[in-house]
Amino acid sequence: MKSKLTVLLAMAMFVGMSGCVAQKEADDIRALYRKSQGQVLDLQAQLEERDAQIAALRAAGSSSEELARITAERDKLAAMLAEAERQLRELGTTLPPQLSDALAELAAANPDLMTYDKARGMIQLHSDLTFALGSTTVRPEAAATLNRLAGVLNSADAQPFDIRLVGHTDNVPVTNPANKQKYEDNWGLSAGRAIAVMRVLLRSNIAPQRMTVAGRGEFDPVAANGPKGSQENRRVEIFLVASSRSPQVPAAAAPAPMAQPAPAPETPAGPAPEPAMYK
Repeated sequence: MKSKLTVLLAMAMFVGMSGCVAQKEADDIRALYRKSQGQVLDLQAQLEERDAQIAALRAAGSSSEELARITAERDKLAAMLAEAERQLRELGTTLPPQLSDALAELAAANPDLMTYDKARGMIQLHSDLTFALGSTTVRPEAAATLNRLAGVLNSADAQPFDIRLVGHTDNVPVTNPANKQKYEDNWGLSAGRAIAVMRVLLRSNIAPQRMTVAGRGEFDPVAANGPKGSQENRRVEIFLVASSRSPQVPAAAAPAPMAQPAPAPETPAGPAPEPAMYK
């Protein structure tokens, strides 16, 4: 009896020590992943700044020497960002399996609207099905799916993660006069679409302090643009980013109520834009 008890105690001590080691490794990986995410976000912000500077210099007709210098800086930042993103993918995400599975299941149930990148912990929304043509108005059917996404993002497993929404367009310029007045250019359109998705999630009880938005315009393509742009490049990406804040668990654990989509803006006078050009 005594020998049996000794063996059980030894096994318990081994399991406890193994658990501590495993937990420390998980914590170390999480800390490294958070640091890598911070580097990626910082480089993205710097790249956005250089893209804005280049657009302003071109609009002002500045000297080719100044434009070449900023462009060289932009290219260097783009290379650094690509390497940082590669390293981040190698680390993999630290999303809990239950959370990752829930996101994958939601994407699989809505394949036309969204995809899920497990390696990056990222949901990608396809703009052509998320928004009305050339606008930032979320379609009702897309808003309904975003409500279900909010339910996943409000789960206990998701609370340690902040939510970063990034809008993208193709390279087709905004030409419709009404849209140019609203958004000015692809920067405004991409940021406006990220904000529109954020507002749907906000109405679904996602804590505002968990969310940030950004617009990349046409400057981060994932596919080659043709004469009419690329459907793949028109997208909104939703990243789950490890938070350095103390998680704020919502008071209500019940499923989020269905948000009512914002009313569509008045249709401007004149013919609607051609779907192929969409802007």
